[in-house]
Amino acid sequence: MSIFGDVADAIGQFFTAIWHAITSVFSSDPPADVVQPCPLSNPMTPDKAQEYYDRFKNQQDQIPFDYPVDCCNTRAQAMDEQIAADGYSAGKIWNYASGYPRATLTYYSDKVPGGEGHWVYHVAPLVPVTQPDGTIEMMVIDPSTEPGPVSIEQWKRDQHDPGARTVTTDARPYYLAPDGKTFPQTPESNVNLTLARHRVSREALRTRMAPIP
Repeated sequence: MSIFGDVADAIGQFFTAIWHAITSVFSSDPPADVVQPCPLSNPMTPDKAQEYYDRFKNQQDQIPFDYPVDCCNTRAQAMDEQIAADGYSAGKIWNYASGYPRATLTYYSDKVPGGEGHWVYHVAPLVPVTQPDGTIEMMVIDPSTEPGPVSIEQWKRDQHDPGARTVTTDARPYYLAPDGKTFPQTPESNVNLTLARHRVSREALRTRMAPIP
């Protein structure tokens, strides 16, 4: 195996370890209720969806969109809470790697070593958006990977795993396991606390990636 293959395997093992670390935080109890799909009520206009995207993109000091290594479920929760507070419908879309528990979702970013990273799963806010022809399309708002609001199909395609499985829910699950179990926030996974931890991790990663003077 080449050195690049060794590096790829090491990265895959690293993200698999992250996956198990995340799931170990939550209870293994079954969900208390059935999660409903993202509602279609009170859709927003395309301009409003773009406005939310821009607002979130400008909150990187608080919500680390430039730290794609981790934090997606906490970012999604923080964004959904802001959208819902304004009276709009918001849910979530989850994408699970076809190679689970191997991290076979792939993204490209200059914020990670080598410009390429891998996930076992990814999640982002999902909102109903009224199109020019009057139809309603579910759109994904994900400043960590996308240049603006995108369709579900585009969002999934940009994770480069055609066999990945997507699931849509309302905003309630803080974490949704691949087997369908849902887990709420816990004191240890509180949104503000978790965002703070990931901001620290982001700065540590920036330091490791900084050119040596």
